[in-house]
Amino acid sequence: MSLNIFNLCLLSFLALIYGSSLYFIRSDFEDGLIIINAISNGAVFISLLGVIVIHILWVIGLLEKINIKFRKYWLCFLTQSQKSSSC
Repeated sequence: MSLNIFNLCLLSFLALIYGSSLYFIRSDFEDGLIIINAISNGAVFISLLGVIVIHILWVIGLLEKINIKFRKYWLCFLTQSQKSSSC
C-alpha cells in the first residue's frame, strides 16, 4: 500500500474519530468519549509503528527479501489450489 493511500486512510479515520468525539462531547456521554479515544489512539499508534517497522525493513533491505519469499509462497499456493480444484 502506498504512503498516499495510507495517509488517506489515516486522515479518514481521524475525521471519523473527530466526528464521533464531537457527538459524545455534545451528548454528555463521557464513557463513550473515553472509549473512542482509547481505541483511536491505539489504532493510530499501531499503524504508525507499523510504518516505522516497514521503513526500517526497507532501509536495511529485508523488505525485498520478504517480498520475494512471499511471492514464491503465493505462487505455490495458487498452483496447488488450482490443481485441487481441477481434480
